[in-house]
Amino acid sequence: DGPGYYQQRLDVAEESLAKIDASWPCYTCIAAEKLTALNDAGLYQQALEFSAHANAELLRHQQEPDTGKLLLNTIDTLLLDGQYPLAYEQTKRLDSPRSGDSFITETHLIQARTAILTNRLEQAVDILPAFALIERTHAMYTDWCEATMGLVQHQAIENTWQLGVQFFTLINKLLSNGVVRKAIQLAFWHAELALLRNAPQIAQLSADLIPPQLEKLAQDLGAKAQYQALLTTITTCLQPQDDIDINDTQWCEAHPEQTYTILSTAISTGKDNSESSIEAYLHSAEQLQLEQHALQLIKKLHQQTPDNIDITLHYFHLLQQHEPEQFINDYPAYLTQPLSVEDRCRILWTVANHYQTHGDTTQTTAILN
Repeated sequence: DGPGYYQQRLDVAEESLAKIDASWPCYTCIAAEKLTALNDAGLYQQALEFSAHANAELLRHQQEPDTGKLLLNTIDTLLLDGQYPLAYEQTKRLDSPRSGDSFITETHLIQARTAILTNRLEQAVDILPAFALIERTHAMYTDWCEATMGLVQHQAIENTWQLGVQFFTLINKLLSNGVVRKAIQLAFWHAELALLRNAPQIAQLSADLIPPQLEKLAQDLGAKAQYQALLTTITTCLQPQDDIDINDTQWCEAHPEQTYTILSTAISTGKDNSESSIEAYLHSAEQLQLEQHALQLIKKLHQQTPDNIDITLHYFHLLQQHEPEQFINDYPAYLTQPLSVEDRCRILWTVANHYQTHGDTTQTTAILN
């Protein structure tokens, strides 16, 4: 929770800067960290004054004005302060050859953001880094998502379900690493995109991620109020869903969000538990990378119909992917039940696949034999 600890970050940065001067190689890095803390505190004018002071100190110690991380963060301050044209001009000065590929990507991100805010949309689309490039670095997630949101809002790129999957992927990566504040922000944006696509049930999935994280914040800073506002919006948008023709595989493939939400409701309410509907539901969950959510529904269905071998196999398939230890504990009991040769082989094939996935060739061979 960077913003929640802005004061502690300021204290540490100021303590460190008090012990060195601008001739030290680490001066610009620590100054840049102080700048981000001031930005997170909303002290934009103070941040700009400090940036000017830091560059003056660099000149006083026969150094060049910074064109790397300190300038990058100063441009961020200008954007936060609404000084978009000046921020755009400052992006032309960014140059830090020794910083490597990461700085180049950060440069492209902030250039895309400033281009959007100065209505240079084609330039922003061209320069925005690809998802695969930023996925490796958590620190870039927020800027990439903010730029992408801006392009969607200006209708410069399409708001697709695939984009929703990318946002959801980043949210889960942040949550798995305890980056709570950024994960909450991305969940809000993911929900907003889903609402724009008329997929309020998908927006609800993001909203459901937020409450456990709110309690982990060092400071609320309006997060709970924003969450309540989101819930109100989602409730307003929720409408009864029409039935779908699961035999129209082309439509289902092109509309996984609608397929997932409609069939989720149909299956959970017992309206439609046919094998074809369950398979279409699970395929849409795989497309949307929501298989862990699907596991919970299939688990309940399995508990309600333990003798249904098809549902058991769906359950085992999801279980061995997402809760492998539970899978190893559960499957032996089913092999003691009276099963056809075909059904027993289907279960054993899932078990063999589990061991093969985990690199246990001995067990895989034993099961197949």
